[in-house]
Amino acid sequence: MTQREIDIVDTLRTMQVGITPVWTSTLNAAADEIVSLRNKVKALEEYIDLVKNFPPDNVNSPSHYNSGAIECIDAIQASMTITEFWGYLKGNSIKYLWRYRYKGHMVQDLEKSVWYTTKLIEAIKQNEEVVKQNYENSK
Repeated sequence: MTQREIDIVDTLRTMQVGITPVWTSTLNAAADEIVSLRNKVKALEEYIDLVKNFPPDNVNSPSHYNSGAIECIDAIQASMTITEFWGYLKGNSIKYLWRYRYKGHMVQDLEKSVWYTTKLIEAIKQNEEVVKQNYENSK
């Protein structure tokens, strides 16, 4: 709260004429809320400043795949059947594993391979029924 706001609240608190106890408690609550909101805004501004300084994450959330309202991987998944999507994930995992030595970003490419493999595992776990059908059809 600014000094002027503090002075106004203090003046209103000490005035006897025209201010009932209900108004006094309302003013006290409003003053406390102003202080609380300012603290929250300050904390959010500090957080934003901190996050702005983080380096981009080119494995888990590359900025060039998240320029719209939906992430590219989600759009790709929505365009495929679940088994097609599994194949897409498997293929990308293999691709990054296959060429990690040739692009100059070995660790990053290996991390991408792990990312696609982890995404494949999660997709399979979420679709146990399809897994069972694929197993039964492969006999």
